[in-house]
Amino acid sequence: MKISKILETVSDYQKLFTEDTTFIVSDLEKYLYYRPGRIDFGFKPGDKIVEGTLMEKAMKQNKKIVARVEKEQSKFGFPYIATAIPITDEEGVVGAMAVAFSTETQDMVINMSDNLARVTGEIRESATEFSTSAAELANTNQRIAGESTELQNEIAGIQEIVNLINSISDRTHILGLNAAIEAARVGDKGRGFAVVAEEIRKLAQQTKYSAQDIRKKINQSLHSLNELVQSIQNLAAISEEQSAMAQQLTAAIEEISAVAEDLKNIAFKLK
Repeated sequence: MKISKILETVSDYQKLFTEDTTFIVSDLEKYLYYRPGRIDFGFKPGDKIVEGTLMEKAMKQNKKIVARVEKEQSKFGFPYIATAIPITDEEGVVGAMAVAFSTETQDMVINMSDNLARVTGEIRESATEFSTSAAELANTNQRIAGESTELQNEIAGIQEIVNLINSISDRTHILGLNAAIEAARVGDKGRGFAVVAEEIRKLAQQTKYSAQDIRKKINQSLHSLNELVQSIQNLAAISEEQSAMAQQLTAAIEEISAVAEDLKNIAFKLK
């Protein structure tokens, strides 16, 4: 096919590609047609063919060449995918035609998927740590709640002892009162006994007051303990909810990680 025919129909060829596609036609020495797309090699019609490009290789090897050129290997400072084919007639190779596409979108998707995978990995680790901490906190709260219940039972036992002391104090007071009455009945002979009886009554009264004071303080402590137990139970419930939420978050992150990996695989397939 003569190059002149290709140049006459080049606009029809262009319709086969998107506007992002760079389209090039050359003879053996120079570029004859150049329409840049998203990427621009900086060629102009009449410029000499750049050595080492796919078009030059396609003409030298007389075959179609498809290649992805990374930025590090590119003579133009940007990555791209290009297809070059030789143009031949009855005399042999007379030129070449090439199309080139930017890999910016694919590279961006790959980078984004890599970043997404990295971020989700970090979040997954944090969520796992949070889930573990929440579970440990819930277990600790349950243990403290159990110990608090045992303490409540012990306080209840102390209250029973205080009640017993109070009962003994009342009976001792009655005994002292009876002894004082008996000492008064016998007159001077019971004077010494009356002193002892009075001391017994005083001791019983002091014991009763002390028992009442102890009961009051125990009730205050029990009230504070009940509030503490309630707070611990509320905290335990919150911790369990946090643990469940952390597990759900971990599951969601796993799904995001899977999507990121799929996205990366798709981007690689586009290369």
